[in-house]
Formats: sequence, structure tokens, C-alpha cells
Amino acid sequence: MTNRFQSGGNKTIKLRLSALGKNPVILTKNVYVKPYPINLSRPDGDISPKVTLSTPTSALITNYQWNYGDGSPAATW
Repeated sequence: MTNRFQSGGNKTIKLRLSALGKNPVILTKNVYVKPYPINLSRPDGDISPKVTLSTPTSALITNYQWNYGDGSPAATW
């Protein structure tokens, strides 16, 4: 899963794992997103900081919900 943050700084990322008949489990990770330098020659280019995190996998997990801690909507699949 890849997320492009709209701003730098400290973020708390949460992953909620749901399985049938089980209570959801929430995993958290604190990260620092370094502000991306703006390239003035490409003011409309891709300037969003990016962090890539791995997702735990299991046949028992029926739902993943990422919350990136930056105000963006949670991503579910």
C-alpha cells in the first residue's frame, strides 16, 4: 500500500484488521514524513511525500482499513 502525504511531519498510521467472528485488531506505526523539496521547474509536478508500508496477510483477514493520520480518508479493501 502506498500513500502520498499532503504534508510532512510526524504521522501515526493505523491499520485495522477485521476477521469473521473476531474482534478487530489495530496496528499502529509512528513515522516522520520528510517535507519534499519543491522543484520550481515543475510546479505542477508530483511533489507529495511518499511512504510505503507492507500489509500483513492472512486468509482469515476479511477487511483492511488504513488510516494515514494526515486527514486523508481511510483506505479500505
